[in-house]
Amino acid sequence: MPLEVRDVTVRFAGLTALDGVSFTVAPGTVHAVIGPNGAGKSTCFNVLSGVYRATSGSVRYGDAELTALTPHRIAALGVARTFQNIALSRHLPVVDNLMLGRHRLTKAGFVAAGLRLPAARGEAVRHRARVAEIAEFVGIGGLLATPVGLLPYGVQKRVELARALCMEPRLLLLDEPVAGMNGGERAEIAELITAVRDSLGISIVLVEHDMGVVMRLADQVTVLDFGRRIADGPPAEVQGDPQVIRAYLGASEESA
Repeated sequence: MPLEVRDVTVRFAGLTALDGVSFTVAPGTVHAVIGPNGAGKSTCFNVLSGVYRATSGSVRYGDAELTALTPHRIAALGVARTFQNIALSRHLPVVDNLMLGRHRLTKAGFVAAGLRLPAARGEAVRHRARVAEIAEFVGIGGLLATPVGLLPYGVQKRVELARALCMEPRLLLLDEPVAGMNGGERAEIAELITAVRDSLGISIVLVEHDMGVVMRLADQVTVLDFGRRIADGPPAEVQGDPQVIRAYLGASEESA
């Protein structure tokens, strides 16, 4: 089902972070949200995941209006998110981090799990089996017993993606999935994201600064600048848009 963002505005104490932004994420596609620093990309992601409340406008996912829901309720609808800064429990092994992603799918109550009642034990076995499958898919199947803090940065990013997939999402929000990686790692993650879309049929929204990755991955691109949408369309069309070129050249000149 589509994700429909309509005229979303976000203001913080008089500062307009998003100004009437609209776009639609078609089912089973990769939709990139890009723009210079300060364009409003992170604010947009925080609205989609329920971290920020929109001042006005609508975000609909199927029949659900997301703007009035908490992050927990949005996650329960099948929306999962990764973060720009890795948000994993470094001292726990990979398997325990991935099991955290199964929390919303766990039916056994706290007491039943604590007492290790048969139904709870059976459910835990099924969840661990699914976690192992997802770990293999993401390429970390041999690392389930390894504490996350001992893994290289690029592998930790895979773990975070795997944890999001463990929520069995229908919509995946990826916040700078290749940030901080070398060229080889970026190419591998790009292939993995493509496999998530093609093999699992998951809709993906990503914020990313690496334009090579965006142009290779995205079916559709929305460009923000100073909180406003300045372009929306296929990657090749957006890449040649004069407003987009000016926005990025301006950002480069200001940071020089």
